[in-house]
Amino acid sequence: MSEDSTEAIDDYSLNTYGHTNWAYVSTLDDEQKSWAGTIEGEVKYYHEDKCWGCDMIISKCEDSDYCKEINKVEEEEEILAQNHLRKWGDG
Repeated sequence: MSEDSTEAIDDYSLNTYGHTNWAYVSTLDDEQKSWAGTIEGEVKYYHEDKCWGCDMIISKCEDSDYCKEINKVEEEEEILAQNHLRKWGDG
């Protein structure tokens, strides 16, 4: 039964807010309660999506050590890919 209700909440959130970042109010800590969102009944729908790596809202995810490391790796991989394409294009 709860799976059906969470799927309904996901559908509503996706259709209304463009993402499925929501939580039951009773499960939120003080920081999560402070993030911009709309509370409807027992559910808080955040105004922005979350980073699935660190579980923070997108505007705060770079603050986490995890996401800083992920961003660093992604930047390094992008540089390597560009260098490879340059070498391949020059060959």
